[in-house]
Order: sequence, then C-alpha cells, then structure tokens
Amino acid sequence: SPNIYKIGIGSGVLNGSQNGTSVSSGTVATSLASAATYTLGLGTFPAGSSAFNNATIAEAVSFNRDLTTVETQIVNSILAIKYGGTLSHNYFHPNYDGTNAAQATLYNISTYGNRIFGVGRDDVSCLSQNQSISQLTGSMLKVSVDGIFNAENSKLSLNFDSDRCFLLLGDDNGALTWVNGGTAGNREKPYAYSGSNCWDRRINRQWKVTNTNMSVGVLVAIPSSSSSAATKLGTLPTPEPSGNPYKVVMLVNKNPDFSVNAGQVEVEMDFNSTTNDFEANYHFPKNQ
Repeated sequence: SPNIYKIGIGSGVLNGSQNGTSVSSGTVATSLASAATYTLGLGTFPAGSSAFNNATIAEAVSFNRDLTTVETQIVNSILAIKYGGTLSHNYFHPNYDGTNAAQATLYNISTYGNRIFGVGRDDVSCLSQNQSISQLTGSMLKVSVDGIFNAENSKLSLNFDSDRCFLLLGDDNGALTWVNGGTAGNREKPYAYSGSNCWDRRINRQWKVTNTNMSVGVLVAIPSSSSSAATKLGTLPTPEPSGNPYKVVMLVNKNPDFSVNAGQVEVEMDFNSTTNDFEANYHFPKNQ
C-alpha cells in the first residue's frame, strides 16, 4: 500500500509524518545555514552508504521551507487522492486555511475511514485523477469519470466539469460475504425490499460517498465472483428464486440505516463479461 511521508526542518526542529501521523521529531544539533549546500537523498543514506530503501518512490515534492500543519494536510490530501492512500486526518480542499474546516473538508474520516479513495481535479497541483481504487488490502469498489476503466489513469481533465471538484469514498470495514439482511449480526434489510423474499441477500460492507463541486456522473464497478481480482464478491447464494434470478443492485441512501427510506435510489448493475465486473453509471448528488 502507498505511504505518504513528510520530512521537514523548521527553526532547527526536525519533524516527520507518515500518512498524516507524526512518526519522528527532534532538535537538529547544528543549525542549517541558509547559504550552505546540502544533499537531499531519497531512498538511501548519504553517498558512500550501502543502505537502500527497498521500495518504489512514485513522486517527491520539495519546498523551500517547512510546511505548516494545515499546508501539510492539504498536500497529503492531494497525494492520497492521486495514489489511493488512506490518511489519519481528514481530507481537505486546497482552500483550507485551518479555520474553515466546515466548508473545506472533502472527507471526514471519523466514519467510514477505511480504504479511502476517489477521483478529482485540481489544476494548481496538476491533479487529474480520473479513475481510482483504494490501494489498501481488501478494496474492491472502483470509480471512473471516463466511462471506462483504462489500464492507466487517463489524466483527461476535461472529463471533469470544473476545476477543484472531488468525489471521495470510504468503507466501514464490514465483511464482504453475502448475508441475510435484517437477521441477527447482519446489516439491516434495505427498505425497498423489506417485504420481498427474493431480495434478502446483501453484503455487510457499506461505503460513504462525498461529492464536492462535481456535476458529472461516474462509472462504479465491483468485481464479480468470476473476476481474477484479489478481493471480489462471493458466489451468489443458491438456489436462485424460480423465474426471478438474482440481480446485483447498488443502493444509494442519505441515511446509513438502509431500512429507512431517505431518498433511496436502487441502481441495477450490469455484468461486464469482458472485465467480469458488475457496473453501473450513477451521478452522486453534488455537494453531499
């Protein structure tokens, strides 16, 4: 899984973080002279050392001063969206200034804080993340604004309707097995199917979606049991109801308790025999 590291030196104090969590701090014994020349090493100790980092470094960003906590959180948010990483702090809009969290929070991690990922565009930071899936173990839901899933991110910013728009998702770490909705230990049975014996199967995992300024729809996909993906849906329960075969439906509800009809929408997902995914196009309400 990707990690976002930050190392800074300000006023003689060394500080660092990993995915938003502080991992080191201390006082630098010798003050750094502003006119001196220093070596910046990535993945190894200074020249002559045989110790190397056994990892791939996708990107390095440098600044001419130590970033503030607010600035660090903004940079972390952009990089986490770009690389499908999950942070230990909320995800913030580039205009976050430390006092406007209510307006500038892209995703609040206090709920559904697992495997956070998303798509978004921010021209200042050269971000155009058109498709995404969390890079953490156990992820399987993926989204795209391109209408398809390309082998690599297309970076086609024009597929977003405007600059600085974001769609982020995270899950509650629920199990992915099929269960009987509404029975002991399982999630509620969805409102729309409360009186039906045919629609009583669901997975125990739920996702939260936040949409900031994005008016375009996305393609949502989830691997079927026949997919080669490491994490996928289990085999559909058998036997199927006579004359009414199972369908996979994506439910969208303003209330996390799906037994309540809070503007619930049922979107039937189509099976893509090429990718072995269930897919559906959906426009999540803007700024919700």
